[in-house]
Amino acid sequence: MGSIYQSAKRVVVWIGEEDETTGIGLILLSELLAALPVDRVRKIGISDIIAKFGPTVQSSKAWEALRELFTRPWFRRVWVIQEAALAARSTVRCGSYEIPWTDLVDLCQVQAGEGQREYEAHETMLAIEAIRERYNLGLERPLVELLSMSVDFKSTDPRDKLFGLLGVATDAQEPDLLPDYSLSVQDVYAKVTRILVLRDKSLAVLCDARNPKRLAGLPTWTPDWSIPHAVQTPLASRSRRKYMAAGNTEANAYFSKTLRTIFLKGVAVDTISTLGNVLPTDYFSDDIHTQWKRMAQSVQPYPTGEDYETVYWRTLLADSGRNGVESDRYNQTLYETWQNNEVLHTSVPIPNIDVINARRTEFHTIKTRFCTGRRLFTTEKGYLGLGPADARERTLICVLHGGPVPLLLHKNTRHQYYNFIGECFIHGLMNGEALRSDVDVRTFAIR
Repeated sequence: MGSIYQSAKRVVVWIGEEDETTGIGLILLSELLAALPVDRVRKIGISDIIAKFGPTVQSSKAWEALRELFTRPWFRRVWVIQEAALAARSTVRCGSYEIPWTDLVDLCQVQAGEGQREYEAHETMLAIEAIRERYNLGLERPLVELLSMSVDFKSTDPRDKLFGLLGVATDAQEPDLLPDYSLSVQDVYAKVTRILVLRDKSLAVLCDARNPKRLAGLPTWTPDWSIPHAVQTPLASRSRRKYMAAGNTEANAYFSKTLRTIFLKGVAVDTISTLGNVLPTDYFSDDIHTQWKRMAQSVQPYPTGEDYETVYWRTLLADSGRNGVESDRYNQTLYETWQNNEVLHTSVPIPNIDVINARRTEFHTIKTRFCTGRRLFTTEKGYLGLGPADARERTLICVLHGGPVPLLLHKNTRHQYYNFIGECFIHGLMNGEALRSDVDVRTFAIR
């Protein structure tokens, strides 16, 4: 199917019949886009809309009608990715109305900035657009990244969460990856994970594995792509910064015949000593902020020699963004502005309040992306980390060959193997530091 969409001059996407509010919503959309300079369309935010149309625009029936467009099932189906991403030109049709794809993307980017997570289709729509931009630029579309980007999409058959991406990926042509519906969902997921680890010599695909799983019988190291991520942003596959916790090493994995156990080489770096509360939503309560900041203060002096404020904001943002001094200064400015809570509790006019609020919002957005569904932890060697909700005290922190980020393992002492817990961020261990000296490399059996 992918080749059909690639060769089409235009693809018309049908999202369903119009309703009584569709018309007024699309009239507002035309007004919104017409009121903004063409060169700003891709950069507009909700503050720009409010500035142009007033604060009541968000509570209008027309605005709600535009939100309702994204509740339609089409936006959540995994098979539509190739339909929209591979087409040279796409038009979205809703009953008798036609909407240019680019107009819908512009709307989605604005409404996604409102932070209303119940409209999950905003995220799926932007994922499609990110894949479409890669295709138009001739960039690689690795299967491991597409699997992570599309995890919030849905399919009737869980195997299609993988098979629906094969026509979009640029590295999924080998015969072993052809759709095989004679295999169980568990076998398909484990088989593809094995193929990607051995072929890419990387553990990036393992970083999508989380627990508990919906599918019974999956090894702990195998991702369950049938369910959405418990976190907003997986570290290894969707962060702007490319982490290199294992340096330039390659994964030298082997598997048991039953595909139950994976054997990986690496080093045990540290152990979790204390755990903070999980941030369950994008609401960063005062209690969690106070607890997490005290944890950051407790690991001083820090192994890298940095002060606790720097370690804290780098951990909250998972040190995201581009490398470089200017980026670090900018992120630190965002953190300091976010910390300055008193600007919200005074009636005295504040100079540049719009800039201040914009910086606070930007820091909150990035922090939410990485912290939601995760918890802070400290380690026995004095590091600060950000890990999955099911991390436990005494959990082992490992850097395994071919792993972009540190991984958490919990030992099953009765059977002498490890359970895979998930990926984590630890400031000071993300760029090969754990493997730079003489270390005890050993093999871990994980099932």
